[in-house]
Amino acid sequence: MKFYKKALLATAIATSFGASAASISTSNVLKLSKEGIAAGVDAGNQQLSFDVIVDKNHPAASRITLTFDDAVRLGDLSACTGDVVTDPASGNGVCGAAAPATSVDDAVVTFDYGTGSFTFDNVSVTKYDEKKGTVDSISFDVNLGNPLIADSAFRVIIGSNDDKTTPPSTGSSLAVVLGETYVNYSSVQADLETPIETGMGKIAEETTQFGFEVSTKFDGIIDRDDLTTFVDGSTDKSVWTFTNDETLGAALLVTDADIVYSGNFKTVVNSELTASTLKINTGTPASAPATVVMSTGTTPVAVGVKHDLFGALVAGKTSYTGTIDFTRVAASTDAIPVTTPTEVSVTIDASNYKVKAADFQDVIFSEVAGGEWKIDATIINVPYYVVNHADTQSNIHMANEADEVADVIISAIDDMGNEYGPVDLGIDLAGNTVTKVKPKQIKEALGIDDTTVLKLSVTFNIDAYAQDVAAYAFSQNSQGRSEVSNSQYKVDGKIVKTKSAL
Repeated sequence: MKFYKKALLATAIATSFGASAASISTSNVLKLSKEGIAAGVDAGNQQLSFDVIVDKNHPAASRITLTFDDAVRLGDLSACTGDVVTDPASGNGVCGAAAPATSVDDAVVTFDYGTGSFTFDNVSVTKYDEKKGTVDSISFDVNLGNPLIADSAFRVIIGSNDDKTTPPSTGSSLAVVLGETYVNYSSVQADLETPIETGMGKIAEETTQFGFEVSTKFDGIIDRDDLTTFVDGSTDKSVWTFTNDETLGAALLVTDADIVYSGNFKTVVNSELTASTLKINTGTPASAPATVVMSTGTTPVAVGVKHDLFGALVAGKTSYTGTIDFTRVAASTDAIPVTTPTEVSVTIDASNYKVKAADFQDVIFSEVAGGEWKIDATIINVPYYVVNHADTQSNIHMANEADEVADVIISAIDDMGNEYGPVDLGIDLAGNTVTKVKPKQIKEALGIDDTTVLKLSVTFNIDAYAQDVAAYAFSQNSQGRSEVSNSQYKVDGKIVKTKSAL
């Protein structure tokens, strides 16, 4: 909201004065971490420097005032007693310098006139006072002699060079910057009542410290026959890049970062992820295996894949790239999980979070698409299918509008938590016709006897394109028929790469 108000104010001033406004520019606007400022991190004391270009003539004895908003607290400028000492050879005017009086290193206010013939004098400083409702400002006069003519420019430097170059930058003459900030320019003639011009310029801005993208997403297509390999090999990978610019003012100093892929990674084990690498420098990537993040409970289930950057963060380095390599072990009989779209998150720890004593920890990115694994088939699920109920029977009809016969693989789970299949249904879907899938065919395929009463969720793995096949399922009893599901339960859109040859 503060930024929004400032932006409106800047627009209003520019619109009001149009081409007759002084312009203030900063060749090197102070860059602050948006996340650090939001977390209350101190940006440290800063030397402020900006250029002013006037649009109108300023006669001798004109008064110029630079007013800062409430995101700036000027440092101790009391050494500047008002007099400005000018060194014609250097083109500088300094205020508050120790002997020699023309030294720019310890001057608390410096004016760089360049080749201009004008000079300034009679500097006065007003300090921020919340009770009085005042903000920091600096005023000075165009010196007697030469006027400040239109299109002239000068540079203002607030804070001594000595304070700036003494690490850490805590010198008393330096300014405290609390966030994005602007400085306002106004000038009046010698009578202090007749306005000359105004202007505004940005001297500090907030920019995001972090960046994250997944440049290569998981896109493996699972072989529909055995579900343990991909149709084009046994590997798949996802590549991510995390950026962290700690050169920004008020930057969060990151001590650890976790990149976590959340999705269905059931049956995936650490041994299948050992090829994962983390490039922390140029040259040979250091080994940083991904790990399967396990949920708590009696039967832990893999719910994600994690890259832990702890110990891999390098001072001064701004970009990290990681690769999650998945390689299914050749002897594995576990089906590759059909993932929902995988979502990637980034959580950081920082050592300089000011609000609480414990290390700062925050999720800075979430729900970033990480890709998914799909079966090389059209998948239709019937979530409610009763078996061996005395008064209820479920029926399924499937339409195949293609000319080719479509093979069907079936799997199921029941209301007791048991899993069945995947196995071949034993019948194909004939082309250009509707096929009724009988309860007996489903029970025989799944190995269910005629006495066990069950409620199933049945999944059909069909060797056909999604636009060619559809299903209609219903249950009926003595009370009549009720629809259970139809083709809206397709969860895969189409065969992505190839059709299995059966």
